[in-house]
Amino acid sequence: MFKNKKQSFCIINVIYMMLMIFSSVMAQDKYDPMKEISLGEIMNIKIESVSKKEESIFDAPLSSTIITQQEILNSGVTSIMEALRLAPGMIVREQSPGNFDVHLRGFDAVPPNSTFVTSSNTLTLVMIDGRPVYNYFAGGTFWETLPIGLSDVEKIEIVRGPSAALYGPNAATGVVNIITQKASKAGGSFTANIAEGEHHSRIITGSLGYRHKDVGIKLSANYQRKNRQETEYYELYRDIYVSNPSDLYTYTPRPMSNANEKFPEPNLSLEKYGVNTFINFTPSDDISFDLSLGIQDSRSQKVYIDNNATVFNTFDSETKYADLKAKIFGFSGQISYLTGQQEPLGIPRWPFDFSTLDILLEYDYQGSNFDLRPGVSWRKALYDAGFIGGEQELNAIAAFLRAEYRPSEQWRFIAAIRADKHNYPDDIYPSFQFATTFKLNQDNILRAVYARAARSPAMYPTYLDFKFEADRPTSNTYFHYSGNNELDLTVMDMIEFGYRKNLSNLFLLDVETFYNFVRDFYGTGTMEKSVTQVDDKTFRRTITEQQNLDLKAEQYGVTLALSYTGSKSFWAKIFGTIQYTKLTDHASDIYMEEFGEYTLEDRKHDGTPLFYGGIDINYRPLRKWNLNSNAYFYTSNTYEYKSVNAKGGGRRIPVFETESKFILNTKVSYNISKHASFYLNARNLLNNTSQEFAWTDRIGRTFLFGLNVGY
Repeated sequence: MFKNKKQSFCIINVIYMMLMIFSSVMAQDKYDPMKEISLGEIMNIKIESVSKKEESIFDAPLSSTIITQQEILNSGVTSIMEALRLAPGMIVREQSPGNFDVHLRGFDAVPPNSTFVTSSNTLTLVMIDGRPVYNYFAGGTFWETLPIGLSDVEKIEIVRGPSAALYGPNAATGVVNIITQKASKAGGSFTANIAEGEHHSRIITGSLGYRHKDVGIKLSANYQRKNRQETEYYELYRDIYVSNPSDLYTYTPRPMSNANEKFPEPNLSLEKYGVNTFINFTPSDDISFDLSLGIQDSRSQKVYIDNNATVFNTFDSETKYADLKAKIFGFSGQISYLTGQQEPLGIPRWPFDFSTLDILLEYDYQGSNFDLRPGVSWRKALYDAGFIGGEQELNAIAAFLRAEYRPSEQWRFIAAIRADKHNYPDDIYPSFQFATTFKLNQDNILRAVYARAARSPAMYPTYLDFKFEADRPTSNTYFHYSGNNELDLTVMDMIEFGYRKNLSNLFLLDVETFYNFVRDFYGTGTMEKSVTQVDDKTFRRTITEQQNLDLKAEQYGVTLALSYTGSKSFWAKIFGTIQYTKLTDHASDIYMEEFGEYTLEDRKHDGTPLFYGGIDINYRPLRKWNLNSNAYFYTSNTYEYKSVNAKGGGRRIPVFETESKFILNTKVSYNISKHASFYLNARNLLNNTSQEFAWTDRIGRTFLFGLNVGY
């Protein structure tokens, strides 16, 4: 990992060498980093993730968005996570430079007053070219461990709403499918982007590609480093900030042991690299093969799991993957494998080795007005760690069917159903999706959806087996944290109505209203708790187990998006979401003093902002100049954390009020030739330093200067 710096230096040198040899790479097609785009092109951009077949974004039956490579390039975003701020319905908050908390429509930090691991998004499925990158440790996505960089991205397809009927568990709130670029143009190709900036920020990406007739191959590499803009750590026990990790206290209370091991680089926020190879063979329109291989190495300081001292952890990851996709006439299949080692707390006691294998087989039958797409899938996840009792396995087999009927040019009906059989819990979980669209004319379309999806089981809640004992002269403390392999899986139902309209060939309006209902959350229940006195010694014994909660969440919301193209030199989009989330049967303390003794209440959930959205404006005053300004905004929200108050021997619920925040970014590019451009990139131009996530870094303005080249 990055404890071996020779690896990172090696990859940086490789990318710099790519830049030095770019002039020798020949291509038949000219590269223009400032392509023009029209409203008609926006309406007809093809999306595949909604229905598993190519269709225009205008005709798609679910609420969806495409972030194009050109938008990414113009906007100046520095990571895939930050690029998601360009899409409606995405809540993206930065914990430390380069490390983001990402949610689709919300349900962040549910249940409230729980632990930090529940703040992660475990209900959205993230894929790269259809390959799931879901983490089965506790669920969700470790974004910094994605092997690809921005230069690898052709587009990002986002589907808002349950999609497990098409993609399997974890697509409960929706899907983020990152589509990579392939070597599609005949001859050689080359791209490189180098950016240097404040706070030791460095971003380097590069690729070499070549295509001859039916075969294309591309090699890419990416490196990124960002330092923290401050080095303080919030301490949960004393409710203070300290500047040195060795000054942190745990709930014991005593100074954190091995602080230098847990925080080896206090100044570092994120350092990562990835190397990828993409090979595709397309002998005909009906036959294609795609092979992707890659590795990644990363270290970050971010919020993930409780360490009894502070919100931050050092997270190390080293993984490699292989992904093979094949299409032969109507048959298609995909097999992907991911393996590696990760350390969520940066200490020797908690690393885990893991591997996941996904196999998918489908057949696509297309009739004149009726389509069928049956398929089967199999998934196996193996994790090996001491805190789950050694090597453990989660597996699932599924069968699914998607059908589409088009009785007329106006009407379209879609139905998809899927059944997943897991080893734990030993149940069959159905998912479904029923959608319809009615096209009033070429400029107006109505849509409606009813869908259900479940998340998959994860290692932490299923197999957790962690014991701790501290025996001192005057006290003995024993804890046993255990999982539960009979937990019901979290399930989400959605009803959605939408409308798209082309206004005067200048504006594209997209409106969506939605209702979401989520049940079967889980948390830690106290199964046994006792305090006994023997002579002068106090014995404390606590045994906990993961338990399903009575808690249910209901969400009502509206999203509006408006795109405008007034001329070839100016286009803009503005979007926003208003939502309200209500919690029913919420336990004020899900860590019950005695299991079964707690009170339930109904309340508003303040963890998701009431409003969030953004604006993106691109202006090209002259042929060689491009100016982009984009902004992201969210209203105030509240984070509640369940912690132990050791001084009082009880519990307390610290509350963090996240202020409303407006983040303005600007990128100015100058095209020095058809193959290269210089740029100045200002992130958070107004220097708004309010914290975006509970007790994390105050992130201000960063200027970067860069060079982008391509053949």
